[in-house]
Amino acid sequence: MPATTAWRPDRADVDPAVKLRAVQVVEAIGAWPAGQGAAAKRRVVALGAEPSLVNRAGPLRLAADEAALQVIDAQHGGILADWASVLVVCRQWQWTPGHLGGTTVDVELLGLCLDGTSPPSRRGGRRR
Repeated sequence: MPATTAWRPDRADVDPAVKLRAVQVVEAIGAWPAGQGAAAKRRVVALGAEPSLVNRAGPLRLAADEAALQVIDAQHGGILADWASVLVVCRQWQWTPGHLGGTTVDVELLGLCLDGTSPPSRRGGRRR
């Protein structure tokens, strides 16, 4: 597996803590050492996020014995007082013959809690 580095926000980023939080969850879900893929929920809970996010991770959770993930960039898709969307562009390598590629993930956040509830627009609230 290739060596990867943890992504860090730039000081000039708007609300860098929100981006960092989203990236940390994506890294926890999409990278695991040999035999530890099933531990994704424990890694996400250790970050204080909702474990059900793992079940919604789609292409990051393909069956593989081992995976490495490198975040290329994180960009805000939108920011409100109680909701944010962060697009996390990453490349993931999985130890499965014939699978090598990149994945783009849209992580929706409520504040910084990543509690798994719906954004305001899906709860009947307004988004601007």
